[in-house]
Amino acid sequence: MYTNWWTNNPYTNEIDSKISGIFPLVLSQATVQCCGVCADYNRTNIDFYQSGVETIPSRKTSEQEVKNHIEDHTELSFPLPGVSGQTGFLGTYGFVPLVKSAGAAFIVVAEDSGAVARKLVRSLFDLWPLFMSMLMSVVASGFLLWFLVRI
Repeated sequence: MYTNWWTNNPYTNEIDSKISGIFPLVLSQATVQCCGVCADYNRTNIDFYQSGVETIPSRKTSEQEVKNHIEDHTELSFPLPGVSGQTGFLGTYGFVPLVKSAGAAFIVVAEDSGAVARKLVRSLFDLWPLFMSMLMSVVASGFLLWFLVRI
């Protein structure tokens, strides 16, 4: 089985001509379970180095390049993003999700109109120890000056 893939850690990676990552491991195990033993080769073999077209290597540099080289000669193309429940890709090819990954979601609660004023008042109340120490310093300074002038 020929492949079409791009380096995208942790899904696929190539170090010293050795293919690693989640997809190569899962695909190697899944094809044996799904396809069984190949009658021609006596085993199921995934070729991570050839794409089925002699002049085009299996490894691509980007997701877009993988998408551009999806064709009938290549059985497996990965990693490609999909959505939950997706079964097809580019209209004629099958799509099977192998790894589910969570996306990023940012949830922002809209503040009501008086929230800023309440936060300001709350922050002032949170500073009461500092306010009290300043007030006590001012009273002590005033008392000291009155005492020195009185003498």
